[in-house]
Amino acid sequence: MAKPTGEPAQKFNGERGVPQRTLRRANSLRYTSALSVGLAVVFVVITAGVAIVKLRNGSIEMPRLLPELVDQASFWKLFTTVPILVTAYICHHNIHPIENELQDPSQMKSIVRTSITLCLSVYLATSFFGFLLFGNHTLDDVLANFDADLGIPYSSLLNDVVRVSYCIHLMLVFPIIFFSLRLNLDGLLFPYAIPIAFDNRRFFSVTVALMGFIFLGANFVPSIWDAFQFTGATATVSVGFIFPAAVALRLTVCPIHLHSRLSEFLDVASKQLVRQEISPIVMTVISFLIPILQHAEKEIAQLTCECERHIGTQSGGMDQAISVMAQSGFVELIDFNPIRATDVQLPAGGSFVIAHSLAESQKAVTAAINYNNQVVECRLAAIVLGIKLGMKPQEAISKVKTLSDVEGLCVSFASSRGSSDPVVAVKELLSEEPYRAENIEKITEENLQSIFADSPTSSDVLKVARLYKLFQVWILKEMIRIHQHFMVTMDSEGADSNSPTFHVAEIDGGLLGPIGPLGFGIYDDLLGPPIDGASAGLPDIPIDLPAYGNI
Repeated sequence: MAKPTGEPAQKFNGERGVPQRTLRRANSLRYTSALSVGLAVVFVVITAGVAIVKLRNGSIEMPRLLPELVDQASFWKLFTTVPILVTAYICHHNIHPIENELQDPSQMKSIVRTSITLCLSVYLATSFFGFLLFGNHTLDDVLANFDADLGIPYSSLLNDVVRVSYCIHLMLVFPIIFFSLRLNLDGLLFPYAIPIAFDNRRFFSVTVALMGFIFLGANFVPSIWDAFQFTGATATVSVGFIFPAAVALRLTVCPIHLHSRLSEFLDVASKQLVRQEISPIVMTVISFLIPILQHAEKEIAQLTCECERHIGTQSGGMDQAISVMAQSGFVELIDFNPIRATDVQLPAGGSFVIAHSLAESQKAVTAAINYNNQVVECRLAAIVLGIKLGMKPQEAISKVKTLSDVEGLCVSFASSRGSSDPVVAVKELLSEEPYRAENIEKITEENLQSIFADSPTSSDVLKVARLYKLFQVWILKEMIRIHQHFMVTMDSEGADSNSPTFHVAEIDGGLLGPIGPLGFGIYDDLLGPPIDGASAGLPDIPIDLPAYGNI
């Protein structure tokens, strides 16, 4: 193996006639897993069939259903199955890197859920029918019970089928367990060495040593029950509970950034695992931590948004969301109530430029006449639209918060006019002239102070406002434009793609099309005087540049 490129290991793994335990990569588990589970089902079916036949013949003794508690030792024996159960379920995510084989990783949760449900069913069926069949004579390893006469026709044949199928089942499962064991032992003994897959001497030395140790254990350990109890009480408990907790307690990085790093690491590690380049133990610990931290960004974004409202501005959360959820190489499409972000992948060679407007606005100081004023106007516009589109006044007041809440009604109205543009409803149902408070109250049948009674900042707006601009066409246009141009499309870069991505839609006229100065002018009332030396016409500069567009 001249250099650690991964190619030698792949070639080695492709050889035929080589024992699976000597393979350096677990390249695919789909057939091995399916066959091993199928053989486990065969074991259950035969056990259930024999039990049912003997039950119908009346040749099964009633098993003892309750344990015999004669001393403290017999009481503690009730808990001996706990490490066995931990061992059973820790293996599902410790040794099966199934994500590597999925074209759509979003299936992972449903697949794991189905796998655990199936295995749980097999475990329960095996224990139930095994205990029903053998009763008080059930051995630690139920397979050993199939050495004797079952008391039914073809008993010897069924015994052989059970033992052979279970033997093949173990032959398929053992190499995967051995793969993980060898990788972890090598990482413990040689933490700074090159990956074991690229070191022939170390690979075969560790393999032979482990095989020898396992052979001795198989011959001298009295019962498999003892082996499972030992591993279940030590290794599997550590992997499943102690290691993740220890890592979480030692966290010194902000959970938000840590989750992002762990997510990126897990994506890469899932591919490295099958190349023998990363320990399954590490994969398991990270897999446990990801769910703990996966909602941190949303929670922090929502928290910071609510904190900003304490200074008097009715922040929607866009600035907070992008500050927390931004990722390199992606634009974020921010949605609200609740806050969430959708990754929009930039095209090759594309850039997203954030430019300073060179104008200052003291949002908290001027909120009642600027920032919060627009928030109040937008909500009033949405409420009035909702009422004119068929909602009852009280229903509109209680349910409508933003224009997006009545977008569906606007689209339905537009369709009755032969259009799909919700702006049609705004143009026909709202006046371009500013509304007075009494005009709005006549439509809503409610005092404005009552509508905003739960919002002190909105009440401050009502105290100083004389007119309300409800003709908010630009907001709907912006919302439609964003969702049209940042079109959500599945990745079409081939079947090898591991996850869906979202791309900026390219249309005639450039990346965002011939937008023009639509976005300019709408914030004029919100901005203070330009910074010293800044040109009043500065916002027009980006339009003349050879860029795709502006937003």
